[in-house]
Amino acid sequence: MLRALQLKLLEWLEGGNEKFIINSISSSQFGFLWNHICNGREWRKYKFLFITHDDASLEALTLSLRSEHSTSCFFPTPFLNPYSPYVPSEQEFNEKFMLLNQLEVGTAPNIIGASLFEIVKRLCPINWVKDHIFTLSESDIIPHEELCQNLVQRGYRNTLTLDGHGTFSKRGEIFDIFIFGQRPVRVYFFDEMVEAMYFFDQDHQKIDKSVKLSNIKIGPTPLCALNEPELRLNLRTNLPKPSPNQKNKTGTRNHILNCVNSGKCFERFPHFFPLFFSEETPSFFEYLLSKNYLPVLFDERSLSFSIEHLREELESRFETTEQSNETDNILPRPGKLYYFDIILNSPHSLRVENFHLETNHDLQYFVQMNVKSPQAFWGTRLLECNTQHDLISKKFSILESFIKEGGLVSFLTTSDTAKEEFLFLAQKHLVSLSESIKQERLDAAEGLFLQDENLLLLTEADIFGVKKKLSPRPKAKNVDLFAEKMASLAIDDFVIHAQFGVGKYLGIESLFTGGTRSDYFVIEYAEKDKVYVPVFKIDQIQKHADSNASYKLDTLRNSKFSQAKKRAKESAKKLAFDLLQLNASRALSQGFAFSPPDHHF
Repeated sequence: MLRALQLKLLEWLEGGNEKFIINSISSSQFGFLWNHICNGREWRKYKFLFITHDDASLEALTLSLRSEHSTSCFFPTPFLNPYSPYVPSEQEFNEKFMLLNQLEVGTAPNIIGASLFEIVKRLCPINWVKDHIFTLSESDIIPHEELCQNLVQRGYRNTLTLDGHGTFSKRGEIFDIFIFGQRPVRVYFFDEMVEAMYFFDQDHQKIDKSVKLSNIKIGPTPLCALNEPELRLNLRTNLPKPSPNQKNKTGTRNHILNCVNSGKCFERFPHFFPLFFSEETPSFFEYLLSKNYLPVLFDERSLSFSIEHLREELESRFETTEQSNETDNILPRPGKLYYFDIILNSPHSLRVENFHLETNHDLQYFVQMNVKSPQAFWGTRLLECNTQHDLISKKFSILESFIKEGGLVSFLTTSDTAKEEFLFLAQKHLVSLSESIKQERLDAAEGLFLQDENLLLLTEADIFGVKKKLSPRPKAKNVDLFAEKMASLAIDDFVIHAQFGVGKYLGIESLFTGGTRSDYFVIEYAEKDKVYVPVFKIDQIQKHADSNASYKLDTLRNSKFSQAKKRAKESAKKLAFDLLQLNASRALSQGFAFSPPDHHF
């Protein structure tokens, strides 16, 4: 059946113009099938866009794909209401914009996955990134200042050393450029001529001389929009104009325009990015369709329901925000920020359904899968087991019969301990048949049983009975510190400042200083003294207690808090050294070495 499905998919990819439906299979089970049928050279020329209705389904799909699918990236972004006070993640926005750059220079992955909320967001015009790509070739003649201007115009920052994507550093006749969405590059100049270019290892400060680059393509960052007068004017035009009694919104609008006019980024910049363009911009989905990505839609009913729910939720939140005089949110209607309608209307798409549909004889490409869970494979034969030992013995007894009847078994794990334990049990219970079980390194949440193929895929949880939790994405967690702290702070709460000590939080004030308006936390100390802390220094304050607690406020007129901090630091240092001495004495003392635990333990 797998071979038949593979051939039918290839036939459809070559010339089919209708939708292809694979029925009765979950997203994680589809990942297993993908590993088995899409592993030849003929698949490398196709590009796929996986879309799920929520981030949990996308996470399960991600885990079930083999690690050799390295040319893939996923955006499992949960729903965050843009009309709420929460600040969007600039890191996730930048990752998506890096992908746009990769699409234009030909280094994008052939598999992209995204949750519904991420795929419907509007971005920029399809050719905007391409039109802003700057090519630098070997032997080009270009003054250093002109190269700096080109980089700054595209949103790059000049730093002493490279500080992430979108930064560059100049030292004499050497330029280090961390191209947005690409690897860092070092450019050597001879006077004003580009002499040589190599990939640059930022961590070890070394160049890779194995590959000499003939040219590099430098794409824009999102901040490039702040440097174009026409786009700044578009933003001014597209920003809603609040009524005279909505002072908070008027203040926000003026603050955004002041930042843009001075070329500075502002809060919630990712939400406002589509407004820099005169016409409604395409969504992430439309952008990828234009780059010949084939949509793979998981569970059409859930997607349809989620689209309608998301549309209604955003419209409702917008109506509430638009009429409120208290909020400072001035985002326009959801239609300016999202586009929902095209996803389910795409005719040439692969549909993966998690429930049983009746066979549609009108469709040429309709495949009914006979996929079961490992629990269905074990059936009721495990009910009589009373202990874990009996349970495992019974499972291997069932596997023995299955293998003797010609069945194929694969054990999926990323844990060496689980692999060794499985081998021990297989050799104990299956003896000579243990070699017929394949082992694959794959982090999967659940296995599957393909009855027509007589193929059984098992995970650690299927054998040992421990439910395996979905692992986090292999990337740094983005913590919204501002939203987290603001959610816990209330007027008159006691806060502690890293420099001044315990004070009372009085709220946020907007002050006009240095030619610009900025927001400040107001903290009151003893004798009615006040400290104004800029909101971008929120990491310096922390909630100490609720307003109903009884605390004495520190004073700004002596150094008691500094002395208390010094004493606490010395005490912590003494405790650390005491613990080091204790552990050192324990390490030097001799003890009895017991034998390591065996499998019977």
